[in-house]
Amino acid sequence: HPQYQNIKMESNEIKLKCVLPPAPDTERGYKTSFAINKQGTLLAYPRGNLAIVRRCKNLAETFVYKEHLGKVTALGFAPNGRVLASGDAKGQLRTWEIDEPTFTLYPRKEFQLFTGPIHDIAWTEDSQKIAVAGESKDRFVKTINAETGTNVGEMLFHSRPVMCLDVRQSRPYKIVAGSEDQNLSFYNGPPFKFAKALKEHSNYINDVKFSPSGEFIVSAGADRKLLVYSGKEADFLFELKDTDESKNHSKGPMCLFFINDKLLISCSNDGTCKIWDIQEKKVISTLKGTGTSVKDMLVGCLYFESTVLAIALSGYILRWNVDINELKETYEADEVLKGHRGKIGKMILKNGNIVSGDLEGYLYEWKENIPNQVDLTWKEVPESGLVDMQLNHNEEILHTFSQDNTLRAIDLQKKESLWTLTTDGYLKKISTSQVETDVIYALFQEGEIGKYSNGKLLWKKEIDKSFGHPTCIYCLDAKNILLLGTKTGNIVILKIEGEELVPDTPLHKFDFPITSLHLNKEGTILASTDAFRYLTLWDINERKMIGDVRAHTTETCECAWSPDSKYIATCCLDFSVYIWGVEDNSKRVIERAHAGVAVNARFEDNSTLVTAGQDSTLLKWTINQLDQCQPSLSISINE
Repeated sequence: HPQYQNIKMESNEIKLKCVLPPAPDTERGYKTSFAINKQGTLLAYPRGNLAIVRRCKNLAETFVYKEHLGKVTALGFAPNGRVLASGDAKGQLRTWEIDEPTFTLYPRKEFQLFTGPIHDIAWTEDSQKIAVAGESKDRFVKTINAETGTNVGEMLFHSRPVMCLDVRQSRPYKIVAGSEDQNLSFYNGPPFKFAKALKEHSNYINDVKFSPSGEFIVSAGADRKLLVYSGKEADFLFELKDTDESKNHSKGPMCLFFINDKLLISCSNDGTCKIWDIQEKKVISTLKGTGTSVKDMLVGCLYFESTVLAIALSGYILRWNVDINELKETYEADEVLKGHRGKIGKMILKNGNIVSGDLEGYLYEWKENIPNQVDLTWKEVPESGLVDMQLNHNEEILHTFSQDNTLRAIDLQKKESLWTLTTDGYLKKISTSQVETDVIYALFQEGEIGKYSNGKLLWKKEIDKSFGHPTCIYCLDAKNILLLGTKTGNIVILKIEGEELVPDTPLHKFDFPITSLHLNKEGTILASTDAFRYLTLWDINERKMIGDVRAHTTETCECAWSPDSKYIATCCLDFSVYIWGVEDNSKRVIERAHAGVAVNARFEDNSTLVTAGQDSTLLKWTINQLDQCQPSLSISINE
């Protein structure tokens, strides 16, 4: 199994130091699967094809399960706390065991249960059976043996997809399921068989839960009702509703979580969580979110150790500190945890902190030892996805451009936008000046180069395309030159003479597109990558090639130097990251570093590498004994 190979490799050579996790997946009108183990030590949520697992006491400790081929849609911990089941949009259920002390995983079983997506997962209290809600041609609920995958009963009733279910955690076992057909179904078992239909709701069922002792069932519907049934026979008892109408949810509740047999949490589209006393039939506390707009709707919630967490439709995770022994009437959110929701487009390092931007237009700065992100752009978030960004030479100003042809300069100290400019053409790449504070050179899709400063276009030049159409740009104005990579494999050297760009003899090796250019810290060696899977080194002063390597399996899209200029990291379209030794001809490979293309990499120091992926995650790798890599015969570095 690929995951075992990765674990073995990391333990000997490269170790995953930490994960800077993405935000949860959310969809309006549906709850987000937000799971926590019975011991209250681990929580999990889905993000694309990933299952994100975080330690409750320290949310900075994160693990990513990336073996699903489809989008992860549901998660559920076994009561033993060691096994997590995850379902995806292709109807596949996987179970995997987490070694909590070392935070590593061991895949166990995988079963194809439905032809459509899995919506919810629940376990029996002995961790032997799994109830699964999903979509198929004629069946929407299944209960299987966790080891063999065999069905444990016939569970037929619903005419529309089942969106939620739960299992009674005490014997005799019962299962309750809620569907888009506006009905709840009740099953006895094992083997589980249909026992009763519950038809008190008048709209979709969003969630349903048994109380910890199994005494009650509570369901939440899009009809804004919270209904309570008996846990043993599913007899309707009452509607959970406070006599003070102002305390009830103003919009439909989306998710439920029992703190204990007496206290229940509900989160709603009105942007609040309510803590209910189910025995007194009243609201004890209202937990206010970040607002009442669509993005502030709450679609998932849970509780552990005096902490309530809820997921907003924006993907933000809200945290409240709540003492259940001394509950207050209202609470404001104590913290908002953020993360990337779109594919990461670019990542850079600033004074040891990571700055990253995604294709949904959000920029974040990750502070050291803080698991959350801080918005760089505050209210000035671009409407279109970020394409490229660069720091100026003193790391005070961040220049970005997005898919809406907008250039921006952001003051990183004040965290505010300095200027915004819409260009008259589509930009491809930008590069900042090495000597001037607020100057950038922009490469246009049509092959033109523009120079911008303080929000103004200083000049724009047509480039001679006889050397090929430009693909990337690198500014070396400290040496009075610009470097352009082209589709024909040339690295064009342009001398900067006032407002004129004078071409010099290009560097050339293969007739394949140059994908990136990067200069070492000393400014003496240029590294280039190309679509022919080559990494090539050039002496920029002597204007000659000094080494190359072709051991990638797919197109090489990005490269980065270590601070001591001894190693180069390269990213490929096969999701892998390579580390090459310039002096010792060594090679290290992090296979499938991400569950998507690794868009770029940067060395934090000589033994720590940061990678960013289209799976919305940022990963830090510790490279042990880098100077003791074994030589690779595929590398040829010229003397």
